[in-house]
Amino acid sequence: MENKTLARRLFPDALSLYRGKDYLEGVEAARSTFSVESMYPLWARELGDVVSVRGSGAYKGDLEKSLAMLSNSQSGIKSLDRVLTHATMTSDTKAYLHQYEKYGLSGEEFAESLAQVEQIVANYKTL
Repeated sequence: MENKTLARRLFPDALSLYRGKDYLEGVEAARSTFSVESMYPLWARELGDVVSVRGSGAYKGDLEKSLAMLSNSQSGIKSLDRVLTHATMTSDTKAYLHQYEKYGLSGEEFAESLAQVEQIVANYKTL
């Protein structure tokens, strides 16, 4: 195996882990979502595949589906910040909150999750 390929397999720029119901569909959706080259620095794109996506039918606790994303690049922070801004505006107007509550996520838990993501974005911006 070529060294570049081995390095890419061992140290992808992003790793996405999808677990739960319909995981094969989730893996494909994650692969297409996180394979957008503009999310990654030029040096990473030059090496080839920038994202490694893995999946499993095993559930995470009582969650029907879950997705975790690991990255060793700051370039995805802009996208995460945009998502956070949109989610905060949606939360402030209480839009869709009934949908989250229907599946057991209270407004307080949603606000705590937004605060955690906000802290992650702030931490990356200070690097």
